[in-house]
Amino acid sequence: HPSGIDVLAAPDPIIPLSAMTGDTAYEILDMAKSVYDYVVVDMPLAWTDWTSYVVGASHVVGLVTDINVTAVNRCRRLLSLMAEQELDDVPLTIIANRFKGGFSAKSRKRQAEKALGGPIAHFIRADVEVANAARDRGVVLSEVKKKSAIEKDVDGLVRDLHDKFLTGHKVSVRSAA
Repeated sequence: HPSGIDVLAAPDPIIPLSAMTGDTAYEILDMAKSVYDYVVVDMPLAWTDWTSYVVGASHVVGLVTDINVTAVNRCRRLLSLMAEQELDDVPLTIIANRFKGGFSAKSRKRQAEKALGGPIAHFIRADVEVANAARDRGVVLSEVKKKSAIEKDVDGLVRDLHDKFLTGHKVSVRSAA
């Protein structure tokens, strides 16, 4: 990518999630960690046989969710599943994506945190126009609109993850909801 980030994208043909094994996932992560300082893994919503390998090898899990009933319930179920799989010792930060402010924002935040049993560490504001343009053009957010709200939020997230969890480590971030 022109930004300097290397991206290993999913293959063009759609393949079943079961085609990947835990050993394969571990080998890919191990190889990536030997080459890169930071490895970010955007995981599928489905929990697979190899998900626990990736989560267990992570220095931090960024659990991304929207603030709506369906997404918060999915996030809560995923947190429970991680505990059942004995993965609740992996450092975790919850990230609210496409967050809309407004009159009920504080109430929605409080209700979501109560349902999740803990704080939502980061809020990425909804800026669909900038996000979609960056994705569609394959560029970083600042190339679409410098100092946009979403760019500021993402920069804050990255800085915080690095400062709290990643100094001297390599990372895998999980996107789940």
